This record gives sequence, structure tokens and C-alpha cells, in this order.
Amino acid sequence: MHLFFICHKFVACWNLIGVDNIIRELLPSADNFQKLLFEFFNRLTDQQRHLAAMTLWSLRKSHNLLLWENTNTTPILIVTRAQEVLHEWSCMQKIKNPPHHEKQIHVWTKP
Repeated sequence: MHLFFICHKFVACWNLIGVDNIIRELLPSADNFQKLLFEFFNRLTDQQRHLAAMTLWSLRKSHNLLLWENTNTTPILIVTRAQEVLHEWSCMQKIKNPPHHEKQIHVWTKP
């Protein structure tokens, strides 16, 4: 819970994507991480939910880079990476699942 919702660097990330107010509302009554996480996602719009999930991934990646490679990542870089990966993922989903159009049946007719 500390890593994702209390650490000052990660709170700055939530501030950058505009959901820090929701976390501030939830923290006083949070008694475990799972409840906090699910309630947090329940309060977000679909678009916010996607970005928040990707930001969680980026936060974890940043934490691992600090632990294993001693590389410090700024909140802006964490959020930018999340936005870029989400954009790439969204583009790939559109390519993989194009909008459904009714199939037109072409029938040969004598010229």
C-alpha cells in the first residue's frame, strides 16, 4: 500500500494523471491493499481506469529499475511511459480488432 498510494513520488504520479483526490479520500478508511485498489478502480472512468492500470505497471517498473539498476525515475517519466505504452496498446487493439462491418456478398452477374 505504501509503494503505490503513500510514497511521495508515486503520489506525484497520481497527481499528474488527476486521480490523487480519490486516493486521498480512500486512504483514511483503507485497511488493506486489495480493498483500496478495488475501490480506487471502481471510482474511475473507463479512460482513467486504463491509464491508472498502466501507471501502476509503470510505477512497479520504476521501482524495479531503482532496486536492480539503481536508476531513479521521475514522476513525469513514469506517467509519460504509462501514457505511451497505453497509446501503443490501444493502437494495436484497433489493428487486431477492427470495427465490424457487415460483410457484403458479391455475386457475379453476367456482363
